[in-house]
Amino acid sequence: MTRRVSYFYDAEIGNYHYGQGHPMKPHRVRMTHNLVVNYGLYRKMEVFRPRLVSASAMTRFHSDDYINFLKVITPDNMQDYIRQMQVRLVLVHCCFLFIKMFVILVITS
Repeated sequence: MTRRVSYFYDAEIGNYHYGQGHPMKPHRVRMTHNLVVNYGLYRKMEVFRPRLVSASAMTRFHSDDYINFLKVITPDNMQDYIRQMQVRLVLVHCCFLFIKMFVILVITS
C-alpha cells in the first residue's frame, strides 16, 4: 500500500507579519513551499488549498463574542478594547496582534 503525504498551502499566509518577537514566521512557510515546488516534491503529495472558514463555522469551537472580538481588534484600536483584552488573557499573553489578524485565522483554521 502506497502512502501519500497531504500538503495544505495557501499563498496568502506568507503575506503577513505577526510582529517582532512572534515565534511564527509566515515567510518561512512561503520559503518551504518554494522548496517543495522547485524540488518537485509536490508530485509525490496530495496538494490542497485549505477552504476558508466562515466566522459562523468558527463559533462551533469559540463563542460568538470572541469571534467578533477577533474580527475587530487591531494593533491600532487595541486601546479601545483594554477591558475585553483583560478578560481574554490568552490573547494578551500568548498572541501578538497584527493587522488583518482575523484574515489569517480564517486561512489557517
